[in-house]
Amino acid sequence: MTGYWLSTGIIEPEFHLESQEQGREGLAIDASRLAIEGKDLSGTWRWVKAEKSDDHNPDGLHVTLEHASDARPITAKVRTLLYGGPVMVSWHEVTNIGKYF
Repeated sequence: MTGYWLSTGIIEPEFHLESQEQGREGLAIDASRLAIEGKDLSGTWRWVKAEKSDDHNPDGLHVTLEHASDARPITAKVRTLLYGGPVMVSWHEVTNIGKYF
């Protein structure tokens, strides 16, 4: 069974999403979900850029994908370290780019 990552770090099982299918019709499916100030940002992301660089502790490829929300002044970066081992290291950075905190 596949799942969807929530901003709380848990996976939402697919059967929890069955009641939402009609509302999602025609929308892009996001790989993860993020809510800010009670606003679900699903479907509001636009591509900003992708970058890659070499890391040396451990040696590997560091890939960063950056997106920005059209609903809130938020950018999200998904950073992944690929080093050829059995585990992929990945983390998210969420940044408020607005004038207020």
